[in-house]
Amino acid sequence: MAELFEDIENSVDFIIADYKSTVADGKVTFAEIFKLLTNSVGSFVKLVEGFSEYSGAQKKAAVLAAIEKLFDTVIAPMDIEAIPNIVEGVLDNAVKQLVLTVADGLIDAVVNIFNKSGWNSDIDESDEQVTKSAITIF
Repeated sequence: MAELFEDIENSVDFIIADYKSTVADGKVTFAEIFKLLTNSVGSFVKLVEGFSEYSGAQKKAAVLAAIEKLFDTVIAPMDIEAIPNIVEGVLDNAVKQLVLTVADGLIDAVVNIFNKSGWNSDIDESDEQVTKSAITIF
């Protein structure tokens, strides 16, 4: 399982570097967070699918760990100007739990989409099926 987590961690680091350049101004919108989440889940799910020696539950745990690292590295450190710093930590934890809950359902939706459309296709956040599946989760 260590190899699975190592490969996914490398993928997380790549996505983090790319996303940090997007939010270099220190601001992030809900749309950017949602896009990051859907793209990341799609990328991570596709990556872990190549590890056939692991169960679906183990693969899902690896993807959720990757999403958690992504949140802790990219989203949590951002300062929310309207929120006092003493409260921001509590808010970050609540948002993190929400993101992980949404990601949990999104993983299932993405796997379902890939199972139906094939694992060689790329996930496209503008795809109507991806959008409908993501909206169903909420």
